Amino acid sequence: MKATKQEMELRKPQNSPEKLDVAALNANRAMATAPISDLHGEMLWSVVKKLREPEMIAFIADSEVRRAAKISTIAKLNDTDLLIAIAAADVPVFARRDALLRIDELCDGEPLSGRDIDRLIPCLYVKDLIAYTVVLMDMADYDWCSRCDERVVNALCAAMYGCQSMHESVLLEDAFAHLSHMRSDLNKSLRACSPEKFLTGDTYAPLAPTVMYLDRYPVDNVA
Repeated sequence: MKATKQEMELRKPQNSPEKLDVAALNANRAMATAPISDLHGEMLWSVVKKLREPEMIAFIADSEVRRAAKISTIAKLNDTDLLIAIAAADVPVFARRDALLRIDELCDGEPLSGRDIDRLIPCLYVKDLIAYTVVLMDMADYDWCSRCDERVVNALCAAMYGCQSMHESVLLEDAFAHLSHMRSDLNKSLRACSPEKFLTGDTYAPLAPTVMYLDRYPVDNVA
């Protein structure tokens, strides 16, 4: 007697619970229950890469999230629009700077649109961001000088004075010269906080007075 189709289906070996991918199951459960700030490595990235723009910015702004996690996340992002949002957002400055550098890396010589550049204007007011912002604006042939005011001048001069990177220093000096040439109305402010002023002050700063110490354990001169 032939077995019915239903009986044949019942005779097929059923998947046993032991054959489940226990590691994957545990990972999914961990991601579902653990705070995002407690996740690491690929487990963290698998969650973060699904975040929408407001959620991503909240993640970058979260003080409980490790700095290394934020840096690694930004380094993996390929969405220029999202990176621009991070660069212009109220998040830690190091994250905004990393976002600008990542944008430059992704552009690879291709300029951003005027609309995207407009969104980066707030970065001109931050001394740690102005150099990399001007790079992106110059690449797009954007007239950033026309958007400058005394706040930008102060940020530029503060950046030049505190710069520790030779590469960034060159970028800032070029930006200073270009702004001075294009915006004569700002020359008074540029001269007032010119980096030469800081250099002169450092050059002619009085030396610290010499301090003499008494030797508590004198040794006879045997010369």
